[in-house]
Amino acid sequence: MLKKQVYKSVYGEIGLMLILLFCCVLSLRFGSTDMSTKEFFGAFVMNKELQTESFILFQLRLPRILACVLAGAGLSLSGVLLQNVTGNELASPNIIGVNAGAGFSMIVMMFLVPEAVLLRPVGAFAGAVTTTLIILAVASKGHFSKSTVILCGVAITAVLNAGISFLSYLDPDILMDYNHFSVGGVSGVDYKELLLPAVIILVVFVLALVLSSKIDTLCLGDSLAHSLGVKVKELRVASLV
Repeated sequence: MLKKQVYKSVYGEIGLMLILLFCCVLSLRFGSTDMSTKEFFGAFVMNKELQTESFILFQLRLPRILACVLAGAGLSLSGVLLQNVTGNELASPNIIGVNAGAGFSMIVMMFLVPEAVLLRPVGAFAGAVTTTLIILAVASKGHFSKSTVILCGVAITAVLNAGISFLSYLDPDILMDYNHFSVGGVSGVDYKELLLPAVIILVVFVLALVLSSKIDTLCLGDSLAHSLGVKVKELRVASLV
């Protein structure tokens, strides 16, 4: 029975990888610029007569595809970690205030320094990290239990969302700019911009893989996980970070 479950899991993972690869090929093949099948394969092998098509494939479309794959990998990884930490299968970064922290920091920057467009991603990241640290500080009073982390996240999210609504009311023009940034996009992305997030996601993935057996025990409850020799508090803090 266990072998069947393992085989199903492996086949499922292989199937999902093939679907992802197929979607990437489709994204590379089709776009706003029409390209025949012959031109596509010629550009793919760097035919000198198809330099424009090769540029479109490898400098425009491929970086966007990689950015989407990295974004999906990062979101799924953070979702899995939070689901184990909180014991909630529907958990996501917004449940502990990460999204609200990034959004509030963003809208404050738009309100105070609207010309600092290039610093907005940095501001969003700083807001997310600061919110996480606040939640960790408050949750430490409750020994980092699941309910404490979730309740802290919900409370802080409500406060930050209120702040976002207030600043949007003061300057309605900010709201459109904020919504545009919040939705996000991958247009204009290049390989250099992908290097840092790729390294971060890879490192976190490897660490999560190494600690996966211990992280899984959190779903059994704090008492049982602790009896199995898992340092619950330290592991939960590491997973949240």
